[in-house]
Amino acid sequence: MDFQILSAFLIYFSIVLLIGFWAYKKTRNSSDLVLADRSLNYWVTAIAAHAGEMSSWLFMAFPAAIYSRGLIECWTAIGLAFFAFLNWRFIAPRLRVETEKYNAGTISTYFEKRFNDSSGRIKIVSAALSLVFFTLYASAILVSIGRLFQDIFLISYHTGITFGAFVVFVTLLGGFLSIVWIDFFQGLFLLSMILLVPAVAFGKIDGFGSIISQAAQQGISLSLIPSWSFSTFMEIIFISVGWGLGYFGQPHILNKFMGISDVKDMRKAQRVGLSWQGLSMFGAVLVGLIGIAFFRDGLPNSEFIFVHMVKILFPSFLAGFVLCAIVAAAINVIGSLILSAASIVIEDFYKNIKNGSRKVSSAWIACVGSICVFAYLMAFNNSQAVYSLVLNAWSGLGCTFGPLLLVALNTKISSRNAALSGVVVGGLVAGIWPYINVFVPPMIVGFSASMLAIFAVNYFEKK
Repeated sequence: MDFQILSAFLIYFSIVLLIGFWAYKKTRNSSDLVLADRSLNYWVTAIAAHAGEMSSWLFMAFPAAIYSRGLIECWTAIGLAFFAFLNWRFIAPRLRVETEKYNAGTISTYFEKRFNDSSGRIKIVSAALSLVFFTLYASAILVSIGRLFQDIFLISYHTGITFGAFVVFVTLLGGFLSIVWIDFFQGLFLLSMILLVPAVAFGKIDGFGSIISQAAQQGISLSLIPSWSFSTFMEIIFISVGWGLGYFGQPHILNKFMGISDVKDMRKAQRVGLSWQGLSMFGAVLVGLIGIAFFRDGLPNSEFIFVHMVKILFPSFLAGFVLCAIVAAAINVIGSLILSAASIVIEDFYKNIKNGSRKVSSAWIACVGSICVFAYLMAFNNSQAVYSLVLNAWSGLGCTFGPLLLVALNTKISSRNAALSGVVVGGLVAGIWPYINVFVPPMIVGFSASMLAIFAVNYFEKK
């Protein structure tokens, strides 16, 4: 193990833990824990919303896809950017107003009140499905953290996931305030690193000409549309829509919109957030493209293209700080996921059982600890590909919440049975579909099935 890299790593995460401790000292009640009493400024809202969803995909899977398959993989980024814009434009401001109107701290509670569900079935079912997908998602990110520790620090996989779970638990003690400020700090850090590394690496190759010639030798297309065939267009649609649709139903992103202090600042937050997202994905594309010429002899594992590039370009101590960006990106996401899961338990279940009691600090700690343990146990002996685990969880959350949220915010449909049908059908189809068909993304099928169920049940009820 390189002591200088480890020293940089310990310094960086000491700063992260100090932010978590500061937030813990400022947290006083359940409103602070769940939404920080809706007190965020637009800068924090914008960067936290995007930094809390990118994960190590930004540094590993996406540059690796560009490096291996060429610019057709840019359609993933294009799809994400397009649907993120729609999310900011048509969901964020309305969701902020509506959740305050109904005094709802979670999406599940908002659904219950919006559809006047006195039975509580919509909230219970949507909360239960989201907890399943949240835990699956968190375990997938822990798996990536464990593998990163193996490659970067030469530390065992199990030590890596143990450290990751511990850091997340400590930072979550401060609740929503802790996570959003850590996301803000790490978001700025991540952006600077994903732009710095390709800028330095570009000076070590012979310009764009070397990228073009090397890509031609390896048969890698540098065109956004490699061919005009039907299969290529279907692939582009699946790549862009299969991920992008999920933005409408990710509670760990949506709750950042709910926490902004003034809905009038949402347009400013949109500009900041989309700028951060665009620049960070542009940097990741450059890492993949420059890597084609930088690693002429290939790599044993293309997912570690950023890691190997950093180790070659920078001295050990500085490289340690840069590599922290990858682990930080993963911890950003897992923290946001477990925060949302714990918020659901506290807001949707515990407070009801305690008849509205606001003394929930002990329950919050127990809840966060339990979810961390479940995610840890799922990750302990997990050998599945991180990409497929994340895709399944992202699709499950997107199909459970996304269609019904669009209906709730943009139509006058008020049928409780239609709402419940949408949640159940979307969640189940997204969860089962990967075992039936691996070609069509579960997001497209589950989202469509959920929307169809909502409108069909509503129609037949009217008849």
